[in-house]
Amino acid sequence: MTEGYASATVDGGVEVESVYSAAEWALTSPGNVDYNAFQNFAFNGLIDGALIAKSIIKAFYHSSPMYSYWSGCSQGGRQGYLFAQRFPDVFDGIAAAAPAINWSPFFFAGTYPHQVFYELNTTGFPHPCEFEALTKAAIAACDGLDGLVDGLVSDPDKCYVNPRTLVGSAVNCSATGGPSMISANAAIIMEAVWEGPRRQNGSSLWYPAGYEVNGGTLAAAGTAIIGSTCNNGTCTPQRPTLFTDWIKYFVEKNPDYNLNNMTRAEWVDDFVAGEREYKSIINTDFPDLSGLRRSGGKLLTWHGLVSPVQTSELYT
Repeated sequence: MTEGYASATVDGGVEVESVYSAAEWALTSPGNVDYNAFQNFAFNGLIDGALIAKSIIKAFYHSSPMYSYWSGCSQGGRQGYLFAQRFPDVFDGIAAAAPAINWSPFFFAGTYPHQVFYELNTTGFPHPCEFEALTKAAIAACDGLDGLVDGLVSDPDKCYVNPRTLVGSAVNCSATGGPSMISANAAIIMEAVWEGPRRQNGSSLWYPAGYEVNGGTLAAAGTAIIGSTCNNGTCTPQRPTLFTDWIKYFVEKNPDYNLNNMTRAEWVDDFVAGEREYKSIINTDFPDLSGLRRSGGKLLTWHGLVSPVQTSELYT
């Protein structure tokens, strides 16, 4: 009360131990999605939480809030856009950072580099220092394209680097037990990151994660987009449940489904199925914000270019 405000949070109606896994609530049984829980997570829990919070504030302070604001990033950014689109009268101001407005595509984009690796049908996942070296090479090649050499790729649309031309380039990985040069596998996987998801014929399905994504060391949502664990120089892939749970539980509807055995055709079919089945429920990419304008509300939004999760969230 002394600070003049009250705050509240919501869990979307799904109380879980891990915010990166839907295993606890996604299915009522194998083959059956819990659509009630999913709709609570997508929108019902949000509007209920907001209205309940306002009601409690009014009951406790005997006065309604003068102004109400929403602030969130990534998932919270998606939720902010949900309010702007579906419930434009609830908040006076919405701060929606790195909004995950395209739900299913960005989850699939997060699985694509590992999908490419398993299609190679080979052992020996690349060492993180190889991805770091490739990232540094891309930054060096494209840094000055915006007119300022500052260690950042600020004009990614002008940037193009073919990682395959860097195969065999020397890398200094001795401190971490890694190789002495960039491998073909590392170049192929990093190409998947830089070019974005592709169909079997090479045509684009979705947007890339960006050249500054250091797949080996940059943490995103608790793990890297092409993360791995290494022991005595041998590395094994670590697939983020944040991405893989979407395919296992919501698209395949099978908690025992093995993503590592997917063909590209199966992966593309699931990509399309995810959009077909869930876009109308959880996406918040509808461009008409006229309701928010009429309500007098304001929306502030921004997006970074480095996070491997966030750079694939926004596009529409």
